[in-house]
Amino acid sequence: FLSKREHLLDKAAMFLAKAFTVFKYKLTNDHELVLMTRNQLSEIITKVKRIGADALDHAQRHDNANQYAVAEVMYKQVHSSKEDATEPCQLCPLMLHVHLSASLFCCLRGTALCAQLV
Repeated sequence: FLSKREHLLDKAAMFLAKAFTVFKYKLTNDHELVLMTRNQLSEIITKVKRIGADALDHAQRHDNANQYAVAEVMYKQVHSSKEDATEPCQLCPLMLHVHLSASLFCCLRGTALCAQLV
């Protein structure tokens, strides 16, 4: 049952980031909805960071290409969910990034993610 819920984690960060942006635009920064959404988004980002770090650790220990791919996806997801998502991602210790396709957008600003990623 829990393994079937992993797709929810993938989508939750994007939807919460969009909600956070709308709430922040329409309401004050100290409004309850803004604070609650920011906290929930932070919790999801922390979980995704942990999944990425675990995948990267497993990939390094076992030289597993699939786990490197999982780690890369998780770090990209964390990056695209951050409020300052136009800055280069410093989360990936091995800089596993590749140039992102134009279809991947920063869900907070609606702009393409930083093209500086290598």
